[in-house]
Amino acid sequence: MKKNIKIIYVAFVMLISFCIPLMFNGVFASDEGIVDYDATNDSYTLNDEDNKIYMPFLRIASGSVNINSEINNMGAIFSSSTIDLNSKINKSNFIFASDTIRVNNDAKNSIMFSNSNIIVDSKISGDLILLASSEITITENASIDGDVLFLAPVININGNVSGNIIGCAGIINVKGKIEKDLRVMTDSVNIDSKELISGKIYIESYSEIQGIKDMYPDAVIKIAEKKSESVIDKLIYGIITCLTFTLIYILIYICSKKKFFANQLEKIKKNTTKTVLISIISLIIAPVVVILAIVLISIRLYFIAVPILVIYVAMLIIAAMLSVFVIGSTITSYICEKYFKEKNDIWNYGMSFIVFLILYGLSIVPFLSGYLPIVYLMVSMGIMTTCAITRVEKAKEE
Repeated sequence: MKKNIKIIYVAFVMLISFCIPLMFNGVFASDEGIVDYDATNDSYTLNDEDNKIYMPFLRIASGSVNINSEINNMGAIFSSSTIDLNSKINKSNFIFASDTIRVNNDAKNSIMFSNSNIIVDSKISGDLILLASSEITITENASIDGDVLFLAPVININGNVSGNIIGCAGIINVKGKIEKDLRVMTDSVNIDSKELISGKIYIESYSEIQGIKDMYPDAVIKIAEKKSESVIDKLIYGIITCLTFTLIYILIYICSKKKFFANQLEKIKKNTTKTVLISIISLIIAPVVVILAIVLISIRLYFIAVPILVIYVAMLIIAAMLSVFVIGSTITSYICEKYFKEKNDIWNYGMSFIVFLILYGLSIVPFLSGYLPIVYLMVSMGIMTTCAITRVEKAKEE
């Protein structure tokens, strides 16, 4: 079994070593390649005379991107500047720009990320997923034959949308027709007239929304309360949580006759490299899963995308809830094995509480609170996955 695992590792490393040089030497960008890949440190323009795009394609540019030729294949476009889609796009595409994205011609359902604005000024066949750091505008010339899912500080809906409007924005301005529902989280909604929204209206906000009930009496407006926790509240919560973790630690320690945490520590010691690699991979895989789900949603494979997201989010929630316990129990086992091996078990129990309390305390420090929970999650995923894999390998060997 161990030999087979080593062979798989060697094969994987050889495959990566073979593929990376091929990719950077432009083999995948050739006419006979797998992916139509093209990158430039300058601006990029696609014209009719040099349109050789085939499925799938990837275009990366440091400057602006101008699409002046019809695209009939699925792919992705990245730009450190603006992206102008001036010709028809007949397949679903992924558009990523550091500056403004302008859709000036007909397109299929697409996913667009912008670090600035997104302007849709054409007909869209299908759904749109839009994320912008500044403003999203669906102009009066735009017509969207599907749903719009969005996240932005401001969204202006001036054109016609045949589906639902779903998303989150600080300010939402509606001047165009929405054939189905408006379901949003926002602080401000401005709707020009009561004839614009044909479906239901559901609004969640932290502030009072004025005027909507006058035009749409059946609208559901939920005002959420802002909860602010004091330092004392956090401290009390932390002590209770750490006492709970300590109690669980003691129960497992006694019921397993001191073997559970000792075996866990031994597995991690023997597979330190594997634990670190799995921790890193757990961070990398998150955007991969999200992008995969977005791709599946964009082609309307909801029955696949939703279970993937639910399972992955459930795993993350469980790992996040147990992260302090998993890391704390491992640290406690290491400290007690090295320094308190000959001491009474009371030292072990007391050390577990102290370790849990320190880990929790670090996670609520203002500067660290944004980063440590992610680190805890990564490390706990590495520890739990390593222990699970080691156990499966041992069971197969037996």
